[in-house]
Amino acid sequence: MDGGRRLLRQIKERGFAGGFGLASAQHRRRWRSGRSRVTESASQLVDATPHGLGGFLATVLVGLSFSYGIVRGGHAEAFLAAYGDPFHAVGRSMGFEVQHITMSGLGDLTQADVLKSSGLAVGQALPFIDIDAVRDRLLAVPMIKDVEIRKNYPHGLAIHVTEREGFALWQNHGALSVIAPDGAVIDKFRGDVPAGVPLVVGEGANKRAAALFKMLEAQPDLKSRVTAATLVGSRRWTLRLDRGIEARLPEDGEAEALARLSALIKEQKLLDRAILAVDLRMPDRVVLRLTEEALAERLETQKKLSKVKGSTT
Repeated sequence: MDGGRRLLRQIKERGFAGGFGLASAQHRRRWRSGRSRVTESASQLVDATPHGLGGFLATVLVGLSFSYGIVRGGHAEAFLAAYGDPFHAVGRSMGFEVQHITMSGLGDLTQADVLKSSGLAVGQALPFIDIDAVRDRLLAVPMIKDVEIRKNYPHGLAIHVTEREGFALWQNHGALSVIAPDGAVIDKFRGDVPAGVPLVVGEGANKRAAALFKMLEAQPDLKSRVTAATLVGSRRWTLRLDRGIEARLPEDGEAEALARLSALIKEQKLLDRAILAVDLRMPDRVVLRLTEEALAERLETQKKLSKVKGSTT
């Protein structure tokens, strides 16, 4: 380097305006200004980072490295048998082990039922629990209408369950099921139908039961006499009233037909008569089907009247 002369000459030829001192001062000012901007940007980035993200990412990184080492070393099966999922094992080592699971909103379901269906267990690592997957598993339980799940770091899980309410019994193909107002099957039912419990029968009756019973709410005297409702041909209802009398409703205008039937029961004591069925499918008339005894008695009465008429002519 010619005793340093070549380097010196190159520096001089570069021609820093104002000499080294000014150039160094300007450089320091620019460096400090740049450093302050970088520091400010870094500070904003740190402030915007969600709390706990660093620990979670570190846990993920360690879990990935650990899992890779186990698989590459051929120890995966032995490790899974001894410690479970490697991610959960690392999460536990980082202090995120699930130690308690609290539940609320339970009625007919038990905590054991919910826990079994959820796939959750004490000892899992909180960061690696897929809340959406757990929720989907629980919503597959017929008795559960909705569920909320919350992670309470570092060691807790909270589950709130909204159960479906039993609305009626549905009989289809000989099987009895408890259904919710939306028609969803909650559970199988075994035994005799309790008195006063609404019963609907037939294909699709579970989906239309709520609408029928809503119309019956407007006719409380009639509703108290209904023991079952059968959906005929997926089109119309036939009600079974007390004393075994049937009331055949039309496909359309069900509410009006129910109002007519209620009026007949109250004003003309229809259910006290010797009848088997009431046909309300025609809007301008009501057809009654008599019992065999009542029909025979009516025919005998008509014969006697015919004889009397014949003798007087």
